[in-house]
Amino acid sequence: MNYYSSYKDEHPLTEQVQEYHAFLYQNGNMIDLGTLPGDTYSNATSMNNLGQIVGTSEKEVFHDTSVYVSGGAYGTEPGYIYHQGYNTTEEQAFIYSNGNMTGLGTLPGGNSSTATDINNSGQVIGDSNTGNNSEHAFLYSQGQMTDLGTLPGYQDSYAIAINDAGQIIGDSYSDYNYNSACPFLYSNGKMTDLNSLIPQDSGWTLLDSRAINNKGQILGYGQIGGQYHAFLLNPISTTATPKDGITVGNISTQGSSVLLQGLKINLTGSNVVTKGGNITFDGSTILNSSTGAYTFNSAKSTATSKGGDITFKNTLDSNSAGASSLSLTAGLGNITFTGLTQLAQAIAYGTLAE
Repeated sequence: MNYYSSYKDEHPLTEQVQEYHAFLYQNGNMIDLGTLPGDTYSNATSMNNLGQIVGTSEKEVFHDTSVYVSGGAYGTEPGYIYHQGYNTTEEQAFIYSNGNMTGLGTLPGGNSSTATDINNSGQVIGDSNTGNNSEHAFLYSQGQMTDLGTLPGYQDSYAIAINDAGQIIGDSYSDYNYNSACPFLYSNGKMTDLNSLIPQDSGWTLLDSRAINNKGQILGYGQIGGQYHAFLLNPISTTATPKDGITVGNISTQGSSVLLQGLKINLTGSNVVTKGGNITFDGSTILNSSTGAYTFNSAKSTATSKGGDITFKNTLDSNSAGASSLSLTAGLGNITFTGLTQLAQAIAYGTLAE
C-alpha cells in the first residue's frame, strides 16, 4: 500500500497485513516457526541433518512523507486526515535451532540480510547489503559473519550452497545484472572464478552455479556451442608425479580423491585422511619403512577414507612381521593391495582384497 487515510481521530491509522510464516513439517504436524520480534513475514530456505533451519524474517516499514487535513463538505461534515508515503522491506537472516529463532545480523554498514543454506556443521551462508551500497555473500560460523567479497571486477555477490567441508558456491555480478553473473567457488578463504578451474579450450562459459555436494561436485549451467546447458564439475584428484619421488606431510581432503604417484613416496606425516574420496598409492616401492620409501614420523601410520577406497599398487614392505604397524580405515569402501609381497598388521574396516 502506498496510500493511507484515517477518518478524523476516531479510527486509528492502520494497515492490514497478511502474515506469512516459515514452518517445519514433522511427524505429521506443521510447526509455525514464527518470526523475529516485530516482523510479520518469515521464509525458510534450508535445513541440515541436525534439524537446524535457516531463512529470512522481514517486515514492511511505512515511511510517512506527508500529512494533511481536508475541509468538511458544506461545513457540516468532518474533515479527513490523510497520510501518504511508501513502504520498504527490512529483512534479516535467521537460524532456527532447538525451538528458538535467532537473527544473524548483517555485514558492517548493512541493514538487510538473507540466509540461503546451512551445512551439517551449522555454518550458514547468505548475502547482506553493506555500507557501500552493494550486496556481498557471507559465511556465518561460530557467531561471526565473514564478508566473502566479490570476484575481481564485480560489485556484488551472493552465496547459493555450502557443503560440509565449508566449500561455498555462488555468483558474482554488478548492478543487479544477473545476466552477466559469474559463478565462483569459495574455499580455504579464497574466491575463485569457476571458469578459471576448467580447461581454457573446453568451449564452455560457465554462467551460474546451483549446488555443491560433499564430494566437491558442482552443478550449474553455462553456454557451449551457442547453447545453454546444465553442467556437472567433478574435482580433479590431488595428483603428484615427480620423477625422483615425492615427500608430503599429512593429507586431508573433504571429498576429493588423493592419488600419489612416483618412484618413491615418502609420507612424513602421521595421517592420510579423505572424507568421501579415494586414496591411491601408486609406485614401485611405497611401503618400505626401513629405506624411507614409506616413512612416518610416528611409529604407527594411518590412512583413513570415510566412504572411499584405499588402493596400494605394486606394494612392497621390507619389514618383518610386527616391525611396522599400518592402520587402514576405508569406511564403506574397499582396501586393496596389488603385487603384495609382505605387509605387517594391516587392519581393514571394509572389504580386504589381496
